[in-house]
Amino acid sequence: MTGKPPLFSMVAPCYNEERNLRPLVEAFSAVREKMPGGSGLELILVDNGSSDDTAAELARLLPLYGFGRSLRVEVNRGYGFGILSGLAASGEYVGWTHADLQFDPSGVANLERKHGESTWNRGFRDRLRLSLRTIISSFRIRAGLRQRT
Repeated sequence: MTGKPPLFSMVAPCYNEERNLRPLVEAFSAVREKMPGGSGLELILVDNGSSDDTAAELARLLPLYGFGRSLRVEVNRGYGFGILSGLAASGEYVGWTHADLQFDPSGVANLERKHGESTWNRGFRDRLRLSLRTIISSFRIRAGLRQRT
């Protein structure tokens, strides 16, 4: 990704998600097309120590789309560690979700219009404060989002 940083960065930890990656990236591609301006979304896929072909599928798939990038964690240390590994995101707002599409990412398209409001108020994190309680709440809520401070 080059040029202006995206408004939103979404982190999705991936553990043995080879089969889910294409539907995930396609879903976020559709979200991106619905966003005003069309380029306000970055997808960061964290290969969280997968033992299947997740890394190879990411290497094959991401160049086709151009709005995502991947990171690799050599040994799986859990979902929360996957999120933390992806927080090198460049967007003004950074959030996370599940790579297996258990939650529909289409709601992200509305965030650009609502980003000044308390759109998502649970499971959030910011660059300076992160607690175990925050990570635990993200398991109960579909995703987290917080503006950088």
